[in-house]
Amino acid sequence: MTARRSDWILLACLSLIWGTSFQFNKVSVASLAPEAVVTIRLVIAAVILVPLVYLRGLRLPLVDARWFSFVAMAALGNALPFYLITWGQERVDSGVAGILMATMPLTTIVLAHFLVVGERMTRSKAAGFSLGFAGVCLLIGPEFLLRLGGGASLLTRQLAIGAGAIGYAINTILARRLPQTPPLVTSACTMVASSVLMLLLTAPTVGQSLAGATASSTFAAVWQGVVSTALAMLIYYRIIVSAGASFVSMMNYFIPVVAFLGGVLALGEPLSVSAVAALVIILSGVLVARRPA
Repeated sequence: MTARRSDWILLACLSLIWGTSFQFNKVSVASLAPEAVVTIRLVIAAVILVPLVYLRGLRLPLVDARWFSFVAMAALGNALPFYLITWGQERVDSGVAGILMATMPLTTIVLAHFLVVGERMTRSKAAGFSLGFAGVCLLIGPEFLLRLGGGASLLTRQLAIGAGAIGYAINTILARRLPQTPPLVTSACTMVASSVLMLLLTAPTVGQSLAGATASSTFAAVWQGVVSTALAMLIYYRIIVSAGASFVSMMNYFIPVVAFLGGVLALGEPLSVSAVAALVIILSGVLVARRPA
């Protein structure tokens, strides 16, 4: 597939949307509980995506074995990662969260080696993963912890965001193993399942959290549902259909850069030398891992 100018424009928009989502996350948790932010985000996305499925002449499967996969993707690839990342961002800078999430494609490489036929580990992939791991070690090293005054508590939050990246990687593997399904249907079904899971777990606390929320936090949470989730999914699958999965995977280079710069420029987060170095090392690892064997 050859990427057209419109594909590059959509890729830039998607990178901007998902890169700045870390800043909106940071604003939303200022007065909203993480579980409330995640529930609002997923419910809004489901309410938008489900009608679109029917407007495009498609249908949601009712009694279908694929729902086992949808529920697994909802739990491991949406609800849990969203919560871990949002909870982590109560203490972690948005730019640092974006850098930690850059390890997702590297984690996918390792999981695919064991779970996907034909996705064997190569020297390039192993070298790329090693570089990425070194970048993460630098990012969460003692110097960074001391600068933020975090200690073990901050480290736990950073590890939670890293676990969220692993959840996204697992979701990628599950999506590859899913029987052929229109992408919009898959997205809508996983959002519905994610919403139900979060409502069952958090419904009593969401109302209490909303009662004490500021206007800016509420707006940020709603933005996450409308733009960072529903609209982003539509753009994501539009690019895949038009230019292919390999093309859209290039956003892994842009999102952490947007997240880091957005944190510095929009939220006044500190410009750390160690964070910049970690960003360069992790992205270099992604580049090396994508080289042909």
